[in-house]
This record gives sequence, structure tokens and C-alpha cells, in this order.
Amino acid sequence: MRRDTIIFSIIKRYWIVLFLLLFANQAYSQRDTSSAQISHSPKKAALLSASFPGLGQIYNRKFWKLPLIYAAEGYCYYRFDYYTGRYNEYARAYADIRSGKIDEFENRNNEEDIKKIRNIYRRNRDLYVILMVGIYLANILDASVDAYLFDFDVSNELGMSVYPTTIHTEISRPMMGLQVSFRF
Repeated sequence: MRRDTIIFSIIKRYWIVLFLLLFANQAYSQRDTSSAQISHSPKKAALLSASFPGLGQIYNRKFWKLPLIYAAEGYCYYRFDYYTGRYNEYARAYADIRSGKIDEFENRNNEEDIKKIRNIYRRNRDLYVILMVGIYLANILDASVDAYLFDFDVSNELGMSVYPTTIHTEISRPMMGLQVSFRF
């Protein structure tokens, strides 16, 4: 399968998922005034991140996560592009060796070796496609969870402290240890 076809297929699926997410809502004629209004919508954060990775994090004011998302996606795309190019080279070489057009490729003249290397590049290419989709889905999930926890109160009364301490026992010498205390 050609690289352009794979990329077009991924983009097409992306837009189908986006369309389904945006138009899968129920319409109401009036607002529900009996329930408490949510000031920070997890659904909106998820839809923003689904439409364009990172928008949900901007909506949640977690700007520090943007470089992480784009670095991970960029690295995965870079590796995907590399493995796609190498796979295509070895796929052409394998076809050419089988048809007798060439005798060797990159100092390899064994048909089975070229086939194994081609399959390794294909497997790695497919792995990076899965990783890109996983990072995209994790981006959406992260935006949604952050929106749920946006108004979560973490006061100074809640906390955990870790201190070095000495443990005394009757049967051995004093030992170094850690003391953990929780405040509620």
C-alpha cells in the first residue's frame, strides 16, 4: 500500500470520527434549570481535543501539555515516515529480485533476507501508526479528565509529607527509614 494512500485513509477516518462526535448530541428546546450548571464542560474539552489535538488542553488552561503532545505525535510521524520509506525500498527490491531485474540490494542477494527486513520495516511502520492513534486518543481522554477535575478543590489541609527518620528496635541497631504522614 502506498504511503499517500495510508495517510489519506488516516485523515479520512479522522474526519469521520470528528463528524460523529460533533453531531451525536441530542437537542433540547429548553435548559434544564433543576440541575447544577457545569462551568467547565468535559464534553467540550473532549470535542475540542478531538477536532484538533491540544485545543482541549488550551481550554483547560494546561498549556504545558501542548509541547508534550506535539513532540510525541511529531516523533511518531517522523518514525512512521522513515519506516514507510525503508519498507517501500525493500518491497521494490524484493519484487525486483523475485522478477530477476536485480541480483542484490544493499549487499544482500538472498530473497528471504530481503523479505524479512521488509517485514520488519512494515511491522515498525504499523506500530508507529498505532502509537499515533494512541497518543491522539490519550490527548482526548486527558482533556476530558482535566475538565472533570478542573474545579476540584485541593486545599492546604490536604497533603502528604515524607520525612527521614530513625527506627529503633529492641533487637537491632537503629536503622534509617522514611516516615509518611497524611493530612485530611
